[in-house]
Amino acid sequence: MLKQVSPEKGIYIIWLSVALSLCWPLPINSTRKQIVCMKILQIGAIISAFMILLPLIYTIYLNLDNLNIFFKSICLLMGVFQHIVQTTTCFIKYDSLQRVVEEMMICIKEMQLNEIMCAYVAKCNIFYGGTIVLIYTTATVFILGPTFLPITFPWETEYPFQVNYTSRNFIIYMHQFFFTYQCAAHICVSMFVALLLWFTSARFECLVKELQKTTNIEMLIVCLKKQLLLRRYAEDVVNCIRFIIFYTMAVSTIVLTLSGIILITVSENNVMYDNVMYVM
Repeated sequence: MLKQVSPEKGIYIIWLSVALSLCWPLPINSTRKQIVCMKILQIGAIISAFMILLPLIYTIYLNLDNLNIFFKSICLLMGVFQHIVQTTTCFIKYDSLQRVVEEMMICIKEMQLNEIMCAYVAKCNIFYGGTIVLIYTTATVFILGPTFLPITFPWETEYPFQVNYTSRNFIIYMHQFFFTYQCAAHICVSMFVALLLWFTSARFECLVKELQKTTNIEMLIVCLKKQLLLRRYAEDVVNCIRFIIFYTMAVSTIVLTLSGIILITVSENNVMYDNVMYVM
């Protein structure tokens, strides 16, 4: 069934996977009110991230002598920073990202381009579909951590006030519950970035085929004009996503390194469980 996924369905699945991240812009014909609401939600998401960031910093401060908790908190801190960086980037680049995505949604309907994208989807749909399922499954298991481990909250954060009250405990847990799925969506933003790169590559491939079919100067001029427009589009894509790519690679390297240090230096029953969660 996965092999029959069309480019449109593939785009829709990726949109669903990143919806909670608020990084996918609204359609170009959205009203001003809808755009304002979207930007307010993005600002709210950044504030929500800081509500996790500050307790994590406090937890790190209290556990400087506990390597296990210290390194795990650093790993989680990097994930929160990724949330903030990606949301802020998409907030700042909103207009450019909106134009890039809108052009993709329009051009994907072209027959020749659609055929090339179908070939791309057929090669990678199982891998990316499985990755999305794995990411959200990992997030779900992470949220259920307090059920299996002697911890109060999934993020193992500590607060400078009492959290034993039922109401406070519930509010903090629900916030971490929702925020965990937002982080999962932010991990899936890498697939959104890959989609834009795939689409740009497919358009260049389509242009190459058109150039091969040119038989006169007029057709060549048309192809050269398309090449100039496509080059500008590629530059817009790169400007929108390059910082996200750089930060994602940096975070992945740091988290994998710290997780390896934890596995080597600490031997506890729940270390393996924890590190699987943080590496994902």
